[in-house]
Order: sequence, then C-alpha cells, then structure tokens
Amino acid sequence: MFARNVEVENETATTTAAAQQQPNLNEISVQVDMGEQFHELMNQVTTTMQLMAHQKEEINELRNIVAELRKQQQEQSEYIDELLAAKRKGNQKRWWEIWKG
Repeated sequence: MFARNVEVENETATTTAAAQQQPNLNEISVQVDMGEQFHELMNQVTTTMQLMAHQKEEINELRNIVAELRKQQQEQSEYIDELLAAKRKGNQKRWWEIWKG
C-alpha cells in the first residue's frame, strides 16, 4: 500500500543552490570549531608538558639539596661524636677528684 498521489515541490535553481550551499556551510563551521578546539587542546598539552619538565627539574634540584644536607648532617654528627669522645677522654677523673674540684 503506497500513496498514489505525491506532491512534489517544483525545484528552481534558487532552491537547488540553497540546498547545496547549506550543508557546506555547516561542514565548514564544524571543521573550524573542531580545528579551534584541537588547537586549544594542543596548547594545553604543550603547557602541561612544559610544566611537568619544569617540575622534574625542580625535583632533581631538591634531591641534590637534600643529599647535600644529609652529607652535612652526617659530617656534623661525626664531628660532635669526636668532640664528645675527646671530652670524655679528658674528663676521666676519679669520683673523689670531682668533689675536690
């Protein structure tokens, strides 16, 4: 069962041209929007990668600083231990000598 009477609009050059132009404008608009979004995304990716590289440099610098501080702390600890050992050696008096003082 199909309709036997179908009304069809008469096509003119103007309606045909308008119909052909409309999809092209939409496609261009979508392409421009997607191009701008892609460009913005790539800018964000680039900025993020630069930030990560900068943070890696900072982390390496901080690791070097921490290693240097630990080395200094170890040296100071050894120096203090040597001073305490020398003081103990020099202060080995008998208990009654301390009271005479």
